[in-house]
Amino acid sequence: MDDSSTRPERALLERLPIGVIWRDMTSHQLHMNAQAKALLRLDSSQEPNLKKALAAMTWQLEDRPLPAHLDPVLLGLNGRTQRPARYCLHRTDTDIYLDVSSYPHETVNGEPQVMVVVLTPISVAVGNGGSSGFDEVLAKVSARLINVDSDDIDGHIDAALAVLGEYCGTDRSYIFQFHNDGTCSNTHEWVRTGISRQKGNLQVLPESSLPWFFKTLRQHNIVAIDDVSSLPSDAVLERFEFEQEDIQSVLCIGLESAGQLLGFVGCDMVHRQQQWQTHDIRRFKLVGEMIASAIQNLAYRNSLNEIQSNLLQANKDLEKLAMQDGLTGVANRRAFDQTLQKELQRAVRQGYPLTLMLLDIDHFKLFNDHHGHLAGDDALKSVAQILADEFQRSGELVARYGGEEFAVILPHNDEIEGVASANRALNGLRALSIPHEHPDVNGPLTMSIGLLVALPKIQTKRDELIAMADQALYLAKAAGRNQMKKTILKGGVSDS
Repeated sequence: MDDSSTRPERALLERLPIGVIWRDMTSHQLHMNAQAKALLRLDSSQEPNLKKALAAMTWQLEDRPLPAHLDPVLLGLNGRTQRPARYCLHRTDTDIYLDVSSYPHETVNGEPQVMVVVLTPISVAVGNGGSSGFDEVLAKVSARLINVDSDDIDGHIDAALAVLGEYCGTDRSYIFQFHNDGTCSNTHEWVRTGISRQKGNLQVLPESSLPWFFKTLRQHNIVAIDDVSSLPSDAVLERFEFEQEDIQSVLCIGLESAGQLLGFVGCDMVHRQQQWQTHDIRRFKLVGEMIASAIQNLAYRNSLNEIQSNLLQANKDLEKLAMQDGLTGVANRRAFDQTLQKELQRAVRQGYPLTLMLLDIDHFKLFNDHHGHLAGDDALKSVAQILADEFQRSGELVARYGGEEFAVILPHNDEIEGVASANRALNGLRALSIPHEHPDVNGPLTMSIGLLVALPKIQTKRDELIAMADQALYLAKAAGRNQMKKTILKGGVSDS
């Protein structure tokens, strides 16, 4: 069983005077707060076999012993929703009466994902002015906020404010959150019927607009005003603002997390004044801690998600860089080898033709020696751009194969399409008319192409395809360069 104190939102459950047990229906893990352990007299030695310890307990309903299959706690943990009912639990020293209820935290396709059981000792219910009802409802809201998602948090905060307003008998309850620039805004609001809403008027407020209020809140983490008319003289702006909103009494508690003030939870009395009591402040603090934990944990999870997303993108970028030629921006030899193997296997399975081109810039060493390496790099980039512009359909790959060599993979291309594409690439470089002024050349920069159109069989190897395309390239070079030669592979027999 997890140590509930390790989670800030579960720490709130530890402070409630009622017992709360919840079960993850997927992992079947059980969790309970300290009060539940105390009520059920469970110690740490029983935690590894918690369900067995619960099953060993004896319950009565209206002085009649209950059979094991009607155990109210186990029924709830097994998925049954139960309205509050009073049971007697036999303990070694004395019996104890408890109101037991259970409900699903959330459901998927009608099936509960988390079940929550609430144990309210009768002594609390009778002797605390009805506060156990508030604690029980708050426990439900707290349990729902333990793993709240960004899409759900506003609804759960609104529910908590409604609980707060109804149980404390206030006219308006609300949440303010601070922004990074030091201003704050009213982000959530609950109002009693007949009370005007103020949320729309209280956005992006600078602390200078209510200096006494914010100074007091930061110093004491609480602002409790029983009578607005009795505010001190240095709270003139606060008195004016409260009177504008017809507020007679105000109670605000800071929302803190890790020593940082995130905002505040508060309530207003409009129709009458309120002498704020200890239990009012206690309830507000509980709600404040619950909401602050939910906000902070959601921000933490969102931050983790953003970090994970950035890491995934960084990994994708690194993977892309690892498969990309740094000079030309097209794929590198590693990407070419992997893609050719994949496309060969796919062509064999599906029975379609696969075209492979090997391209070599003519007399490139002479070009580099005469014009310099910078001009040589520019020439490589120009050829890569011509090929990238020509071969950009889905599945086609342009790669830098070696120093001045490029390769192109064309799935589904037959002989006619392959020859036409190769000629367009040749003409594209001719059209650039890049001068090659070495005395042994003295003409435009050109390239030669070896073209292989294959209908591969299961026994065809990747290196065989490369070798045949390379042989066609050799023939183009031997025939005078600046041209294309082709090889056709059908049924394992080549036809040059």
